[in-house]
Amino acid sequence: MATLRSLAWAMLSLLLALPLSAPAWSAAPDPFGDALARSQAAPSEQEALADLLSAATWLPYASPRQAAKQYAALAEATRFGAVADFARYAELRLRFEMGERVQSEVAALGFVTRFWAIGPFANSGDDGLSRPAPPEEGFRADAVYPGAVVPVGWQELGGDAETGYVDLGQRLVPSESSVAFAATGFKLLKAETVRIGIAADGGYRLWLDGKPVAERDKDWGGFFARDVVELPLTRGRHTLMIKLASADGPLGFHLRLYRPDGSPLAPEFVQPATVATTAPAAKWPVPAFVGGSTKPTASCRAVVASLVIDR
Repeated sequence: MATLRSLAWAMLSLLLALPLSAPAWSAAPDPFGDALARSQAAPSEQEALADLLSAATWLPYASPRQAAKQYAALAEATRFGAVADFARYAELRLRFEMGERVQSEVAALGFVTRFWAIGPFANSGDDGLSRPAPPEEGFRADAVYPGAVVPVGWQELGGDAETGYVDLGQRLVPSESSVAFAATGFKLLKAETVRIGIAADGGYRLWLDGKPVAERDKDWGGFFARDVVELPLTRGRHTLMIKLASADGPLGFHLRLYRPDGSPLAPEFVQPATVATTAPAAKWPVPAFVGGSTKPTASCRAVVASLVIDR
């Protein structure tokens, strides 16, 4: 017993002898914080986004509360609007996962969660995105079509997606290897330039007032809204329709409506109009990746494909 007490006192003496101003554990590596620091210092928006997204791979080893503060700090410090939006949303997601209510703050980023949805339709052979389906004839609230399993009709979603992610898989079953549609209508009080940000699980096609505006046939996951389309819109009523085609993953998407300066559009939402979709004159338009390029850097693509926070 005396030997154990002597050893305990010896260890305590060694600890007390360490310099208090620079404890040995203060230099512990912080790869999450390092990635955010690289994002803040990056010379271009795409490089800053790649570093920001790579930080998510270290989230399982970080304190969620501290990580949320670090994301918030980056959102305030960065000079790139897209980086600020990504960082702000990541902060809100972490706070949501810690039990906080964030719906109003998510809405302030321009996320749209009020939709009508229909499906699922079959996606046999994974050609569902390119194969025409009945809803492309236009939204009709009372329409019923043969579905993948049973007849299907349009359902109005409640608009209560806390994180902005519209999870069609909760309402449309089965959601794997399927095709689904979502539509919403909105009114503008004046003509203005609008940005539509979108990310979907699986491939997607997007129409505005029946005209094709974007297609992404690769599955990059539904995190945030990294694809961007900028369009001049007239005053009055408009209808958005999105077609989703999933393989073996989830079925859902994020969609934002906002101005070029980043402020949310916040229009009046109404029932979609009955507008038949049209095919593009040549190829489907390719949306820009946030940061302005239609082809994101390899590092952005790699990180997007492996995000820890995916919805």
